[in-house]
Amino acid sequence: MSSNFERTIIHPLKTYYQVIFLARMQFCEFILRRNRQDAYFVNKILFTDEATFTRRGIFNRKNCHIWADQNPNSDWVRHFQHKFKINIWCGMIGDYLVGPFELPAKLNGHEWGGNGRGVAK
Repeated sequence: MSSNFERTIIHPLKTYYQVIFLARMQFCEFILRRNRQDAYFVNKILFTDEATFTRRGIFNRKNCHIWADQNPNSDWVRHFQHKFKINIWCGMIGDYLVGPFELPAKLNGHEWGGNGRGVAK
């Protein structure tokens, strides 16, 4: 086992219940079946994601994994005198990029408007 892994206190892992696993499998089978019927089906789906960029770097726990035995970047400065952050949303449909759009620093349901019309102007 890596010495980095042993020294780290928290290792966020995601586990799936059988019900969630089955639902994901059904969704994948649906996408594959529809894509066989219509070769452009996947190109009609709007894929989206958002990220928060801070002085500490990009904060996205889904993409924060260390797989190497030794990682020179595993230690980083966590506290700064001056802080900033920016929230960015972006989408992709077919070959087209939608955005990027800057989101408010703190986004709640009222600002979002339930459908995004309150954010992107």
